[in-house]
Amino acid sequence: MAQKELDGLRVAILVNDDFEQVEMTGPRQALEEAGAQTFLISVKPGQVQGFNHAEKGDVFKVDRALEDANPDDFDALMLPGGVLNADKLRMVSAAQEFARRFDQDRKPIAVLCHAPWLLVSSGLVDGRTLTSYYTLQDDIRNAGGRWQDREVIRDGNWVTSRNPRDLPAFNRAMIDLFSEVGERGQAAAVMGAGEGGRDRNDPGVPGGGKGRTDEVGGSGVYPALAEDAPGDAASHGEASWGQGSRGAAGYKDSGGSELSLGRDREED
Repeated sequence: MAQKELDGLRVAILVNDDFEQVEMTGPRQALEEAGAQTFLISVKPGQVQGFNHAEKGDVFKVDRALEDANPDDFDALMLPGGVLNADKLRMVSAAQEFARRFDQDRKPIAVLCHAPWLLVSSGLVDGRTLTSYYTLQDDIRNAGGRWQDREVIRDGNWVTSRNPRDLPAFNRAMIDLFSEVGERGQAAAVMGAGEGGRDRNDPGVPGGGKGRTDEVGGSGVYPALAEDAPGDAASHGEASWGQGSRGAAGYKDSGGSELSLGRDREED
């Protein structure tokens, strides 16, 4: 059997209750299809509740409670959004420390929609370039980050996207980022050497330099995505994301039309 891109990679997916279901299940499916092992981690053991926009979705088995999860056991971190999930998770000190450990160890982190709130509350966004659901832009800028309205942004060991419409691009960028772990043999290699290695703020490290965004295609966004134009709040409208089992694509707006990739802002 041919080796997959992420064979053997262990990915922590950190959520609280009320996460946006498709923002967990879509990336999780993409990761597992690429060969990764995924572990759903939550503040409490047992089960965790998903949401489909404003409606309750499914419940999911928690693989490991946060208090029992050691960042050293994982190669990468994925943070789904959902406003209630993200707003609660950002206030959990153990979740903040969990995220800090991944970033300090130069491990790759993929973050979607409202989930950058945890990075803000963890003190990690100063000097970084990222995107998010558009209502977070003031929080990110006030914390020293550079916010851009793009469907996906790669900044060193981070990949960020805005909303469920961006999932196809987000999943591609996440898998490409995470695959660098396997290609280079260690999680720390994404941002330079681990303990005793060069600092991620060192411009000599690939992806390093404070606030440096990967200038892929001259745009600072992921390859082939530079044509994505900034949206505006007037384009904000209702959408139905469907059930999480639909994975990363196939979303329809309230009129039944297929959604384009990340052209407008949508609530999660």
